[in-house]
Amino acid sequence: MSCGMEDLPVELLSKIVTFVTPIGVSGRREGKADLCNLRLVSSHFNDLVSPVLFNRLTLRFNDATWGPSPDCTRCQDIIVALATGTSHAFEHTKILDFSASPLFSDSCSKDLDSGIAESVVESIYAAISSLQKLQSISWLFDCGSEPERLANDFIRALSTISSLHTAERLVFPEGLKPSISLKPISNLTSLRVSWNGRTDHLINEISSLLGRCPELDDLRVDAPYLFGDGTVVSELFNDIDQLDSALPLRRFELNGVGLTSDDFMKRLRHFRKIDFIGVSRNPTPLADSVLGEICSFLKGQDIFLKGVSTDLPEDPLLLDYITSYSGLRELLFDPRPQSPDCHPELMRRFYTEVLSPHHRTLEHLKFTCWPLPAPNQDGEPSLDPLAEVSKCRSLQVLDVRYSGDGLRKDPGNFGEWDPAPDSSKLGPDCLRCIERVVAMAAGTTRVFRNTKELRLSTYGPFSSVRDESQDNRVHPEVGQSRQLFVDSICNAISSLQMLRAFRWVHDPICEDPQLAPEVIRGLSTIATLQKLELSLLSGKLASTFSLRPISNLTVLHIEYADMASPTFISEMGPLLARCPFLATASFQGPLTFEADSVSLRDIFTEANRLKVVLPLKSLELRGVVVTADDVHAVLQQLREIEFLGISRNPSSHATTVFGEICGILKQQGTLLKSISTDVVHDDALLDFLTLNSGLQELILRPEHSLDNSSELLKRIYTNVLPSQRETLRVLKLGLYTAPKVWVALPKAEWRDEIIRCRKLRWIQSHFEYTEQLAATFAEWLEIGSRLPELEHLQLFPSIHSARTWPPWKMRMLASTSTPISQFREKNGRSFLVNGA
Repeated sequence: MSCGMEDLPVELLSKIVTFVTPIGVSGRREGKADLCNLRLVSSHFNDLVSPVLFNRLTLRFNDATWGPSPDCTRCQDIIVALATGTSHAFEHTKILDFSASPLFSDSCSKDLDSGIAESVVESIYAAISSLQKLQSISWLFDCGSEPERLANDFIRALSTISSLHTAERLVFPEGLKPSISLKPISNLTSLRVSWNGRTDHLINEISSLLGRCPELDDLRVDAPYLFGDGTVVSELFNDIDQLDSALPLRRFELNGVGLTSDDFMKRLRHFRKIDFIGVSRNPTPLADSVLGEICSFLKGQDIFLKGVSTDLPEDPLLLDYITSYSGLRELLFDPRPQSPDCHPELMRRFYTEVLSPHHRTLEHLKFTCWPLPAPNQDGEPSLDPLAEVSKCRSLQVLDVRYSGDGLRKDPGNFGEWDPAPDSSKLGPDCLRCIERVVAMAAGTTRVFRNTKELRLSTYGPFSSVRDESQDNRVHPEVGQSRQLFVDSICNAISSLQMLRAFRWVHDPICEDPQLAPEVIRGLSTIATLQKLELSLLSGKLASTFSLRPISNLTVLHIEYADMASPTFISEMGPLLARCPFLATASFQGPLTFEADSVSLRDIFTEANRLKVVLPLKSLELRGVVVTADDVHAVLQQLREIEFLGISRNPSSHATTVFGEICGILKQQGTLLKSISTDVVHDDALLDFLTLNSGLQELILRPEHSLDNSSELLKRIYTNVLPSQRETLRVLKLGLYTAPKVWVALPKAEWRDEIIRCRKLRWIQSHFEYTEQLAATFAEWLEIGSRLPELEHLQLFPSIHSARTWPPWKMRMLASTSTPISQFREKNGRSFLVNGA
């Protein structure tokens, strides 16, 4: 008796669902698209995945300033559905993120239906009250524009939810009017609130709220920095001070709130269980020493924090406290800009004394790196910051910012660089990338021993990173990082003995010439490698560059950014000859003159010479010279070809070559199953597609001036599609720069031809922004609903829309007035719209 997945125990299925949707860096679950599909399998799976899928509900009308948008309509529909009880999808929601202020702001689009705002105000109480499992809220309210009723109804609704215990983020840009009160809310265990300007009523409301939360263990307050007239702790704790019992505070953060050591000591009873203290932008005159005095007092009470955050880390008492024990998990130093003279010694003490006691426990580290102490007599830095930080083996989050006198670039983020001229952020990618390479090379980690795919961008650390204060020489730390990377990369790659796919972005001009041979030497030791994607940012390869150690690939993709050098051409041909099982290949180069371009014959010269016949099934050529003579010359390599893509062909015969190729292949008994071309008006090609059926994938990207023809489109819809309707699975028409005739909604009879292609699984088209856009989307969705096997419907804006749309509309996913759900639920099945 067979056992399906649905027959597994609920506990096991729940663990599987949780596993495939991990919590990402942002704190939100990833992989939800898979759960959307799983939810439609059965009611059992729907009940299983809904608590994960609808755990967080985001209702933010951010696009209201631009007029009607899917975001506004979606939020309104959800609020109305919750209020009327017509949807039970959100009965599992535990986290709510709500902001309606753009609906009521002066910049709100005049095109936006005023009924949306009225509907939100009328429905908000019933909608929020229905979320009876809610545990956490984030709310931004602007009393300067939003109606008081909306705020009071929202707060009153929250008071009906007994499970609510966390205010993850309350933001009041303009404070609160006296007619708005937070009094219905109580019994929070976590509160994080911020506002702008001095607003006595809001401060009184927050103080009162704190007094109604006797179990509060997490408090963060962000107030505006107003020296001498800012909010002070005594105001916030006014009601707390009246409580008989002490708060069980574990995390306490103040930003812009006045705090003195006396304030803290008077309220010590609330801090007996404290784990984390953060103080920044303290507007009191003695701010420089406040946190140090507090920590010194805590030390006397045998209270040792697990986390500290400050913008005044040079406080001697604070540093003495941190270095006096071990066990710190969070250390967040973000110093204010001050006299540079103090920073070198601070950095020295930070690396040599502050970090050392906490190497085993530190999980979150943030600091600003100022210029290092002077080098020793050998000209090397007196300490190695990278080595010191890398000793913190439990680090999960690393946030390092360099001052303007420090590094100008990030030597560890190998793909993207911070272009800021005055400072750059050395984010978590820096030491994470370098440390992983070094650890893999040294064999001190086995985490990656089962890695099957590696993506590596090596050009970053070798860009022009100079320190002008040192006679335009490369900064010592950058040089150390570069050499460390070069020395370790071969052994690091060699350690990945299960690797199957490797994607490499390589810039021969700026990188160390020793690097590429080391990378390739590492790859040559991996017997399991099957797929190589090589992106060359320059065709000017060094004489030391050689792909000869690599062989036996089944998939090869090569992209080069400018004219290929003789070295590149001489390496590419032999590589193919060493891959007798190559099934998929693509070569993409720039659009250049025919005489300067790589040709199809160049690619296969060596394989032909050695009489190696490749089992190629897929070949894509972009910017490669392709002629009928070339095809005849390499015909033996195309005997099993199924997919052929040709675009930006520099050949003078580019407008007719695809049709000729189809005829040549047919003579040897080969009929293509997939075709991609940017020259659509090729008569021989269209005749071939009309007279020969069996095509599964048709991709037409019109880039030639003669493709701008309605008669050409008519020929495709009325001649080509009927011939392929029994087998066609993928249909992609147009592109971003396509002529207007390609982005207009197809005529009714043409749409019928699409619907008759019953096996279509993927449709891609482009559109122009017009007043009939909603109707256009509705028609495309109707087409999708009538195709039983459709999985993807992609509708992308064209260049004609860019001239009339604001940027956000270029990312529009669906019509604002056409409910997608009604099409997805037709016939008990679904399809994805732009992957959503």
